[in-house]
Amino acid sequence: MFDFDGTLADSEPAHERAIREVIEPLGWACDHRTFVDDFVGTSDRFCFTELARRHGETMDDERLASLLASKLARYAELLGAGEVRAYPGAIGLVRACAHRVPVAVCSGSRLHTVRPTLERFGVWELFDVCVTVDLVERPKPDPQSYLLAAERLGIAPGELVAIEDTDHGISSAESAGLRVIGLAHSLSPGRLSGADRVVDAIGEIGVESLFEWD
Repeated sequence: MFDFDGTLADSEPAHERAIREVIEPLGWACDHRTFVDDFVGTSDRFCFTELARRHGETMDDERLASLLASKLARYAELLGAGEVRAYPGAIGLVRACAHRVPVAVCSGSRLHTVRPTLERFGVWELFDVCVTVDLVERPKPDPQSYLLAAERLGIAPGELVAIEDTDHGISSAESAGLRVIGLAHSLSPGRLSGADRVVDAIGEIGVESLFEWD
């Protein structure tokens, strides 16, 4: 089971840029360190709500919906401009896994972000299940996303492996009962200590290793 942003897609820079461009007219700020430390691995909904709180402002449903729509539109523009790419080795691993077992993507992003990106990568049709933040009440780090994905796959969580790049995602998968491989794509290996294994990059994962556990 694959996380999406920061795992398959080198998309965090595009998300960060889109968020920053949306909040700058409001007089809000979010530097790179804050984005990485506090918002990578969370949802856009959490990001905007938390930024409003930090700037002493309220966030009602109408305002949040407007910010989410603006951010989604900007991300789509960056995707169309080729600013979002797959990590080296990611597409090959998805294809290799899909030839052997059911595969799923479990993302804290919205379907309108995930699907167009995976279509652009040419692998959308390989996923048997796609769970995005649109489908859950409690996003990562809550285990609900992974539990739903396991249910839709029809496979017990303990028989599944999640590949994640954030501490929030690792916590979500582990709490759901999955084994987890952490990727040091976005965060330092120390932030991924909750994973069963940690590697530097997804290209280091061979498909056979996903079936070999001590």
